[in-house]
Amino acid sequence: MTRPNNDNNTHRQQHTYCQSSQQPMTANILKRLSITASLCFAASLLTACQSTQPTSPLERDQSANITQIQAMARSEVISNVSYDLTFNITDEARFSASSKINFDLAHTDTPLTLDLTQAQIESFVINGKRIYPNYNGAYFKLNPALLARGNNSIEVKFNRAYNTNAGGLQRFVDPVDGKVYLHSHFAPADAQQMFAVFDQPDLKAQFTLSVNAPKDWQVISAMRETQVMDNGSSNTWVFPQSPKLSPHNFSMHAGPYRIWQDSSGKYPMRLFARQSVAEHVPHQDWFAYTKQGLAFLDDYFAIEYPFKKYDQVLVPDLPSDTTNKSAIKNAAVTTFAEEHFLHQGQMTNTQKQSLAGAIMQGVTQQWFGNLVTMKWWNELWLNESFASFMGTLALSENAEFSNVWRSFYATDKQSAYFKDSLVTAKPLQVPVAAIFDAFDSTNVFTDHKGASVLKQLRYLLGEETFRQGVNYYLSQFSYQNATLDDFINSLATVAKRDLSQWTQDWLYHAGTNTISAEYVCGNGKISEFNLLQYAASDELPTLREQKVQVGLFNQHRHGIDKEKLITVTYQGESTSVPELIGTSCPDLVYPNINDWGLSKSP
Repeated sequence: MTRPNNDNNTHRQQHTYCQSSQQPMTANILKRLSITASLCFAASLLTACQSTQPTSPLERDQSANITQIQAMARSEVISNVSYDLTFNITDEARFSASSKINFDLAHTDTPLTLDLTQAQIESFVINGKRIYPNYNGAYFKLNPALLARGNNSIEVKFNRAYNTNAGGLQRFVDPVDGKVYLHSHFAPADAQQMFAVFDQPDLKAQFTLSVNAPKDWQVISAMRETQVMDNGSSNTWVFPQSPKLSPHNFSMHAGPYRIWQDSSGKYPMRLFARQSVAEHVPHQDWFAYTKQGLAFLDDYFAIEYPFKKYDQVLVPDLPSDTTNKSAIKNAAVTTFAEEHFLHQGQMTNTQKQSLAGAIMQGVTQQWFGNLVTMKWWNELWLNESFASFMGTLALSENAEFSNVWRSFYATDKQSAYFKDSLVTAKPLQVPVAAIFDAFDSTNVFTDHKGASVLKQLRYLLGEETFRQGVNYYLSQFSYQNATLDDFINSLATVAKRDLSQWTQDWLYHAGTNTISAEYVCGNGKISEFNLLQYAASDELPTLREQKVQVGLFNQHRHGIDKEKLITVTYQGESTSVPELIGTSCPDLVYPNINDWGLSKSP
């Protein structure tokens, strides 16, 4: 996806690579690549050999666009990463900062780079030696002679412009009162627009933060500040070390925000908004829905909320290429786009449901996304889809909203049906060769279809089995990275069944199936009953396993009555339903009543 032309943005473009026979990839890297990603990369090699791009797949192309292969090679050798970050921020157009990175290195044979885009470097110190760095505006090439096997330390001092419509640290000048507000956005791989970092999700690290900010500003991050020191015209905010987080899950926001606090629940909550819009923020509703979401998910996941506090920040805008343009769910802090959640006057019930649903999704990703994080961007869709599904499930437990699943069907699911019927339909799980392709793997459609697929899977496995499987997954991989296979295998282990075919059919193939009922009646009774399944098209021939509820209706003088409701698991072209033989012949059969399945009618 190409970002808008912006002076503060790194120019992004597609790149292909030609593998050199003199520099083969290591066996353990190849072993970790999925078959689909390998095929995708191999296809690109066929068209790239005449180019002047780097001759080794491990050699970067001078841009910020790190490939999956390069990222995997980096995580092969790096471990035990921590960041000590210091920022000097004002209401001016640039900020200055220092990044100190500590990490362990397995060996110095693999080319190693450190990410930081479009910064003016003031000093660069590697293992105590100050040098003039090999820096191209996108990353540093680290001299292996200055690195050591074992522990290493790098300190970078720099200054950089804020962004206005991109990732990194964004700056907004309030047109009402001229006050300046900052908020960060790091996914995918945009932390490098704010500090020096190994910017990939599978290199989780602990973050320590210190911020020097104007006197009247608030500073918000993954941890609650432990100290605010008075420096005369400014304050220094000191934050303790965070748990292990992927770089894109970290955040920092600052400005003269209005703040509301609520400590009536199990976890302390805060809400921040610009001063000029504060009168339009129904903070009681925000806190009520957040408290409900935290309580429900604490119980559902059977794992306590993984962070020490929860903050929510209303921000004036989100980057134009943000997948979910309403909210960004960082560890212990979720940012919400004002345009979606600020209203003149009293909110309608629909607006309240939209707000509550977004809050529930933000809370969900504190577990599924921040506590456990995908290894690479090809599975970003799973985080967003799970948040959408679980947010809706949590919302359905709120008595204030009685038609939550009907709303889900009318909006999210209908969008999934429509987009999946187009020639542009694609699977949920697709290769992501490099970070600039990350947005090609997830969008509103994948969120909606993914949530619908998870809804069906919960019914297929059983609601309690699904819940226990999610708990098993989160418990196994807390503060770690995991893959789609890890998630599916966790569900399969608890369900005591093989889900490999289900995974292939639902996640690696596009299209929506059609189902219908075929039955024969004699003497007013059903003598034969089958559910028939049809492929989406000749090009999309996959048939899938689903569990649905089948409703039988008869027409009477006073209307239509439901005579029978049964649960059926079907797969293949035809599935017989012997339980209905001998039942009164219906006037109408609804083969997917109550919307368990993801299927269309003829």
